[in-house]
Amino acid sequence: MVRKLIDWSLSSPLIVLLMASALVVVGYYSFGHINVEAYPDPAPAVIEIVAQWPGASAEEMERLVTTPLEITLAGMPGLKRRIANRSSG
Repeated sequence: MVRKLIDWSLSSPLIVLLMASALVVVGYYSFGHINVEAYPDPAPAVIEIVAQWPGASAEEMERLVTTPLEITLAGMPGLKRRIANRSSG
């Protein structure tokens, strides 16, 4: 099969050169129009947790759910900084 392809390529060099030229033109066009960001987004990944407890008061929710979640997640390995609780004020 490869031998037939080589024989065909050698017998019709004009078609092979035209196909190679078309491939170069398409590659050059694609390279010029590729979507690459020069400066990546420096913002760290943000994880937002929504905890709900129907029927619980705000104080119970904070004491029994929010505070334990914050304490547990603050000790995660690989955590670079801790953001303060925005709901307390």
